[in-house]
Parts: sequence; structure tokens; C-alpha cells
Amino acid sequence: AECDEKMHLASMFEFPEVMHDTLELMTAVDNELTWMGQLWDLADTTQVFQSESRDQLWSEVDADLLEETAKGLLKSVNTKLNSNIRWCDAYKGLSKQVKDFLATCPLILALHHPSMRPRHWELLREATGKEFKMPFEDPHLKLAGLLALNLHEYSADVETITDQALKEAKMEITLKKLDDTWADVTWLKEDLPKSA
Repeated sequence: AECDEKMHLASMFEFPEVMHDTLELMTAVDNELTWMGQLWDLADTTQVFQSESRDQLWSEVDADLLEETAKGLLKSVNTKLNSNIRWCDAYKGLSKQVKDFLATCPLILALHHPSMRPRHWELLREATGKEFKMPFEDPHLKLAGLLALNLHEYSADVETITDQALKEAKMEITLKKLDDTWADVTWLKEDLPKSA
């Protein structure tokens, strides 16, 4: 209504092009405000998700669900937000935050495997160079304790350690089977006659 009144005045004084340029600028600003509102809504959703994830007990973490949710957030960042705001730091920061979390999810899944023994956690401590409570030391450990390690920065080390743990677990199973098999074997001893 106010714009219509201003447009009428501009037409009366024969300079409507000034008002036309102003309307285009106001429309652009209105669009950007809408897009930025969507960005901040998604940033808020991401913050809530990551905060709730950090508060989960390590023993109760569902890494597959975390990864699925993070993929959904990344898809929203890439497809639901208008491409005209990709220049801003808030967009870049949100995108990086979601990608980093998503890169950490498979590492969480691997570390959550039962093959991880104290020696493997010690290897992780050495690889990161950071002190942290290990899950076997603290049954109340929250995911935040491990996320603070920035695992995505040590993904190659984590993959090596978890692969080693899986291989060792398979070897332990094989050795146990061998032990069980040989434990049931009865050895017969037959003395040979002494030769003269």
C-alpha cells in the first residue's frame, strides 16, 4: 500500500523509473531475508540435532540413525536452501558443520563395534594426541567426549585401528575354535619297542 502511494507520487512527478529500481531492490532484500530465515531455521535444527546427539550415552548411540539424520540435513542444506545465499559465511559454516558430522558417523559406527578393546582405544588416544575417557573406563561416557576429538580429522587412523580390531577379533574367534577342537582330542601314546 505504501509502495503504491509512492509509485503514484513518482508517476505524478514523472520519475517512475526511480521507484521501479527501488521496488526491485526491496523485492531482492525481501527475498534474501526469507532465504536467510530458512538458513537460520535449518541451522537451528542442526544445532538441536547435534546437541541431542552429544548428550547420548556412548553405550546407547545408534550410529546408523545419526548418519541417516546427518545425510538428511546435508540434503536440506544442498537442495532446500536457495543457491543465492551460498556466498554467505553462515551457509558455508553450516555446510561444513554438517559435512564434518557426517564424516564422523561411519567412524562412530566403527568405534562402536564390540571388537574394540582397551588396547585399540589406547591406539586412538595416541593417534589423536588427546586425552579422553575411554568407554570401558566410564559407562556414563557421552558421545560428546568422542566428538570432541574431531574424529573426522583422524579418519585414516580410526579406520586403521578399527580394521585392526576387527582382524584381531576374527583371529581370537579362530584361536578359540582351535582351542576347543584340540581340547576335545584324546592323545594316545604307544611306546615303541627299544631296538638293540
